[in-house]
Amino acid sequence: MDMTQAEATGHPQIMDRCPPETIEGKESAAGQLFHASSCSLLDLFCGAGGAGEGYQRAGFDVTGVDIKPMLNNPHRFIRGDALEYLEAHGHEYDAIHASPPCQRYSTATREAEKHPDLYVKTRDILSGFDAPWVIENVIGAPYSHGVKLCGTMFGLDEDGEWIQRHRNFETSWLMFQPECNHLKTQRAITITGHCFLTVTKDCARHSRQGSFDLCQRLMGIDWMSRKELVQAIPPAYTEFIGRDLMRILKAKRRQSSTQATMTRAPRIDYERLKQRRG
Repeated sequence: MDMTQAEATGHPQIMDRCPPETIEGKESAAGQLFHASSCSLLDLFCGAGGAGEGYQRAGFDVTGVDIKPMLNNPHRFIRGDALEYLEAHGHEYDAIHASPPCQRYSTATREAEKHPDLYVKTRDILSGFDAPWVIENVIGAPYSHGVKLCGTMFGLDEDGEWIQRHRNFETSWLMFQPECNHLKTQRAITITGHCFLTVTKDCARHSRQGSFDLCQRLMGIDWMSRKELVQAIPPAYTEFIGRDLMRILKAKRRQSSTQATMTRAPRIDYERLKQRRG
């Protein structure tokens, strides 16, 4: 189905960019194939796939959904309304990540009230699923609990240049908060829509802005456009979240397997056993 057909019929457009050798095994929620041993993760409001890349590194089979065409997203991609897709297909995935638009809560946004407020709505829908979930957003979003991650927790620096890029991650399970390790010798590089200078230098009162190449390296992202990069998060963040999430899912699977084994175990007829012994 091409773009025009998808929009005309209201069906989400499915685009699979996984190499053929990585999608054999069984049918996934997106109608494609993936390894039977992997866990599926739905990446809502996925953008160009920064969050999804981290989850893939943690071992997940990722399907991204976004209302806009994301041609640079390297994972399986579905074009459509994220929350509509969640309500219709969320139950088909082992885990769910959502990054609702952050402009409503960002201090850098002018006239924030003109931007959609989807955080609480997203959380309300996710709370109805048994699968573990994550919501990522900027500082200032109405998250209730979780962890705040920073580039200094993952060594995102190069020759004294570093990124802070604080982001909140609200999780449906308990995680422990790691510590920041901010470098004091120089301001952090700020990655916004006004960055990407020819020469890295201090700008304004608190900002330091760098070249596009430097920002790509600090973020650990080399496949996005400039516009996409400023909206992304470092994959290191979701790889960290994803490894803990995978631990949760594996424990859940072991528990289910144990319960199934106990259910299949034959019952002991104690009265008959007593008769035989007598």
